[in-house]
Amino acid sequence: MDWGCWGYCGLDTSQIVHFLIDQGVDPDARDHHGNTALHGVLREHSNLSWRPDLFNALLEHSASLNTRNSDGRTHTSFMDRNG
Repeated sequence: MDWGCWGYCGLDTSQIVHFLIDQGVDPDARDHHGNTALHGVLREHSNLSWRPDLFNALLEHSASLNTRNSDGRTHTSFMDRNG
């Protein structure tokens, strides 16, 4: 699932996150690079597309902050590199 495309649909994306996770979507689901939704959200934290509402929605649903992607990068490393 491409979590990053939701901002284009004009809906409240944090509500979509809550809805999908309530329906059983895993907040730690991975893409083909091993990135989770939090990787995607934090990759954007240093520019205008940063969405703290999405970050908070994922954390409210127990998304893991310690997940590593295929390159071995954690969510924190995305913040360190971009911030």
